[in-house]
Amino acid sequence: MVNKIKQLFCNHDYETLTNFYGDGILEASNLSSKIIRSLQKCKKCGKIHKSEYLDYDCPIINFNIYHKDGVFKYIGDFK
Repeated sequence: MVNKIKQLFCNHDYETLTNFYGDGILEASNLSSKIIRSLQKCKKCGKIHKSEYLDYDCPIINFNIYHKDGVFKYIGDFK
């Protein structure tokens, strides 16, 4: 609950966790009404942002990310 309140007042500074290509786009967008091309996380509060745009500076593609009930989870260290 505290983390949700922190996310409301955070001035987000996102870093890209992974870009999605090919079948990864379909898998990531499965439970969403928009096409998801990259997954980003705020460095300050940890909020996950699903972006419709690629981040061309991110070398990670289709990292081991899974979702359960529309909530994205991730495994490992990204950078």
